[in-house]
Amino acid sequence: MAENIYELRAEFFKALSHPTRLKILDVILNEKEICVCEIVNKIGVDQSTISKHLNILKKAGILESKKEGLSVFYKVRFPCMKDYFICIDKTIKCDLVTKVSFIDSSKEKVE
Repeated sequence: MAENIYELRAEFFKALSHPTRLKILDVILNEKEICVCEIVNKIGVDQSTISKHLNILKKAGILESKKEGLSVFYKVRFPCMKDYFICIDKTIKCDLVTKVSFIDSSKEKVE
């Protein structure tokens, strides 16, 4: 069982490994719950592509959906994902600042 948790984690993170899926998650996290047509409008990608990505996120257990009439609404199963993305973004920004500082200091040495 212990080995399986790593495979399950890998599948979860694999579902997050596409920029469009990350955009979709940002949109859904900001709206709490949203229909496919609104996601299409906000991201500007065709509905079939959005549906494909939503299906991948749903199969990974990240999203859940409900149908109301002809519309399907999606929400993230665990809102803590927003905090996870905030943490990642802070780390990326910190790394970028460090890299820019390094590049700037390297330029000074060359000149």
